[in-house]
Amino acid sequence: MALSSETWVKLYKRFDPKLRLAETEEKELYVQRPGATADRILQALPLEEVGKWVVCGSMGSGKSSELVHLANKLWKDHTVIGVDLAASSARVDSLTPPEVLFLLGAAAVVRARRDGHDVSGASLSELSSAFHDLIDPKDRRSQVDVESLIEGVSLFATAMDASAGALAAPAGAFVKALLGGATRHVKEGEPEVEKLVLAVDAVLSDVAARMDPPMLLVDGLDKVTDLATIRALFTTTRLLARPKVPIVYSGPITLMLSTEWHAASAAFKQERLTNVVVARPPKELVDRLELDVAGDKITAGCRAMREVVERRLRYHGVDVDQAFSGDALASIITASGGVLRDLVHLVNRCCALAHAEASKQGGAIVTGQMAADAITEMRKEFEVTLTTNRVDELKHVKQYGEPKGLTEESARLLLSGYVLPYSNGKVWFEPHPVLRGARRDL
Repeated sequence: MALSSETWVKLYKRFDPKLRLAETEEKELYVQRPGATADRILQALPLEEVGKWVVCGSMGSGKSSELVHLANKLWKDHTVIGVDLAASSARVDSLTPPEVLFLLGAAAVVRARRDGHDVSGASLSELSSAFHDLIDPKDRRSQVDVESLIEGVSLFATAMDASAGALAAPAGAFVKALLGGATRHVKEGEPEVEKLVLAVDAVLSDVAARMDPPMLLVDGLDKVTDLATIRALFTTTRLLARPKVPIVYSGPITLMLSTEWHAASAAFKQERLTNVVVARPPKELVDRLELDVAGDKITAGCRAMREVVERRLRYHGVDVDQAFSGDALASIITASGGVLRDLVHLVNRCCALAHAEASKQGGAIVTGQMAADAITEMRKEFEVTLTTNRVDELKHVKQYGEPKGLTEESARLLLSGYVLPYSNGKVWFEPHPVLRGARRDL
């Protein structure tokens, strides 16, 4: 039976690629992918009481959902402090390590207050003083008091039950603009930097004394696209690993490359959140890299991606066969490249097409043609910036299963999702499958 236009509106909103999986929906909508990152961190946590992890992967690979899932598992025994850095700063690409440290301390203050606890005035004063000492005194931001900055902090996973509220209210534009390049260039070991580290630890100690042991889940640094900023945050300093509590960061995909991977390992336990394998790699790549990608792994990957769709449909009382005809969903799963957000994005586009059809006919189902049209729309977005240099880089990835290196072009292709990482014992890279329809040589 074809679905009504009203139902397609609901499904369109449910498959919104811009939204993180909300903690109130986590139990119903979260699908555990093969080799779940959150579960590996949970197993290691008793052995790493102040461990630091960075979960790196493609934009839209499901890092935020993994953090929400991890928060759900930790909630009963820890004070979970989920920090959304992208929502707490107008310029996440310009965040400095001291600014991130300050935001961790500020988020702990906000989290404690939501449970009716106040961090001591002395700790707040030290946090404020330490942070302002790192700002250029001529900068207007140096005149803003710490309470105003704390108002700009945005939390996620503030409550793991539906009755206690959802995400923190977004910060105002002015407050958000205060962070992102506010501090001067500093080196680890400088007295002012050490003072900030101590101040953040003092705030976290206050929280630990009043509540369950704190654990920080930090989302947003995976959105950083500037290579110099990525290195400053994860590889050339260890400031983000200094607080004396366990912390999990989401990190950018460039950390997967071997040189950056080894550099970051000095401070962080690393987790690669590679994309779900939903198709067999090209034969020449299998032979060159001696990949062993069994059919059951591909079947399991496709099943997991299908379940993502099934659960969101079921949330509105809809079965897959009511929403998709024939192989429409299978073609979408293959075209997504196993990237969670691209899967959701493609289904979202299909919902819009089905809604238009249902508005004319009184009901509609996603057909193979609708799926093909949605894939074509996504491909056109990729083609807009498909320059000669990018095509050359993509050809290299197709042939060798890895980028040429950490060049600006390689980094842009990784960070923008043109190149996707996979793993099965070994890690390899492939051009996004939607590009194959644009050029035969990809």
